[in-house]
Amino acid sequence: MASKRFCERQTCAAVLADAFAEDPVFRWFGPKKAYDVSLRKLMDTFLWALGESYDLCDVARDEDNGDIVSVALWEPATPHFAAVLRSIVLVVSFFWVCGLWKGLEAARFFLTLEHERGRLAGPRHFHLQLIGTDPREQRKGYGTQVIAHGLARADELGVPTYLESTNPDNQRFYVRQGFKALKEVRAPNGGPIVVLMRREPRAAKPSRRWTMM
Repeated sequence: MASKRFCERQTCAAVLADAFAEDPVFRWFGPKKAYDVSLRKLMDTFLWALGESYDLCDVARDEDNGDIVSVALWEPATPHFAAVLRSIVLVVSFFWVCGLWKGLEAARFFLTLEHERGRLAGPRHFHLQLIGTDPREQRKGYGTQVIAHGLARADELGVPTYLESTNPDNQRFYVRQGFKALKEVRAPNGGPIVVLMRREPRAAKPSRRWTMM
């Protein structure tokens, strides 16, 4: 029988896959066939590589039935050894999900974004790798709720937060959370634009009990 933690990882992967189904960058790199299945597997790999390494995966749940409806996956500025090994597996998974040539492009682009993060985010920060809400539950405040956990964590430690916005429709949401655009990076071969954004820490609020995976 699968553990509760494993089952929740599968649920989180499904929520993120549905949320990113029409994302311009994932569509650009993703395979044309079996896209939904491949995207869910890729999200599960992200959750395994980063969520299992740092335990910084926040969720928001439906108040009526307790179902996970929104997920935010964070990582710190400095990876530990196990996380580095898992990240290598994550990069290799791009080839499996996207195919050889698109996988190579995706891996290179991922490393480019990581280079920019090291340059723009600062030596101490929290990186919002992924955030997504079940499309059926969007515009109900769940995205604001789930991102608030990570922002408050960063504020308590006095460190900035950083993200890459892959969908233009989401940038106003991030601005409302206090993020500012720093730079635009275009995906290879005339692909979509990714906006790199950073938020400075604010005065810390009293500690709260976090909702973690």
